[in-house]
Amino acid sequence: MSYFNNLNTSQFVQKVNEQQNRQRLNKNRGKGSPEASLQTKQHSTNK
Repeated sequence: MSYFNNLNTSQFVQKVNEQQNRQRLNKNRGKGSPEASLQTKQHSTNK
């Protein structure tokens, strides 16, 4: 994790916030209406 050395504090905080935002969006994806979630081909190809 050497890239932390090149970031100042505000850049680091911004990066962490972006990562948390992405994780939250990924966690919520798939809940709610089915057409809003990304469709995967996993189930159809694993038959």
